[in-house]
Amino acid sequence: MASIAIASWKSVEGWWRLWQRAYDGPKKHRLLLEDFRKALSYGFSTLGLAATADESELEAAIRFLSLPTNRKNVISIGSHGPHAVFLPFGDDRVFVDYAFIEQRLYWLFHDISLPNQNFKGLALELYVRDQPSVLPFKPCKAHDGSSKQIDATFGIGRVLVVVECKVKARSFGFERGDPIATAQRRAFVEEALRQVDDKAVWLAHRPIGLNYDISKFEWILPLLVTPFVEFISVKDAYHWIDEQTPRVITPSEMQAGLSNGLFERVAPHYQFAQPVCKVA
Repeated sequence: MASIAIASWKSVEGWWRLWQRAYDGPKKHRLLLEDFRKALSYGFSTLGLAATADESELEAAIRFLSLPTNRKNVISIGSHGPHAVFLPFGDDRVFVDYAFIEQRLYWLFHDISLPNQNFKGLALELYVRDQPSVLPFKPCKAHDGSSKQIDATFGIGRVLVVVECKVKARSFGFERGDPIATAQRRAFVEEALRQVDDKAVWLAHRPIGLNYDISKFEWILPLLVTPFVEFISVKDAYHWIDEQTPRVITPSEMQAGLSNGLFERVAPHYQFAQPVCKVA
């Protein structure tokens, strides 16, 4: 799309007002498909991708980025969406909206609908594990026969930071402030916090296992990491480790807390951090 736009800027005069507003059209769907077919190999090579796409894949991509007629009723001023790159005009023409391509790519992360979405959580875990994890990536096995899978752990001085990585789709209902969608989002956060707390308690009472040893640490700080900035509607100690830092953070916020000493500083005084049991 970018290569087609640049070529048009160079060859078509008098359309500057359209480009200034970041849209083009209306174009016939047939001609649009033909333009993309011609530009596809150049686009792949520009991105350094050893890939190709057949006709059906190209048409599927255009359909995915188009606003279907039956979705017009969900257009909302409150959420300025849903966004689509290709907007229908009549039966066989579309406008191309360049303004929201970046935002559309952002929403792709949670608009994808597949039977198994574990790949999203795995991608987040790999990003969080930008530095070595204290515990193994496979389940931690205790001497009592129990086990827990910990997404990521980082040792900072006397503190072991235990991270639970969660990904959940964010609907336009949530963006509009729909009460049901907001309640569902809040329930997702609360359940994820309970899960990481449970893992922290389990570890604190089993500092040495069959395939791990955290006995050198004094405190366990459980955190939840999501790819989005989550709205925390309450201001209490359970949800906030200090006045400025919630316990539900993004990967970049987590990395900042690890590097600036925040987690090591607050954990010994944070009431929901778990003291590591001493080994006899």
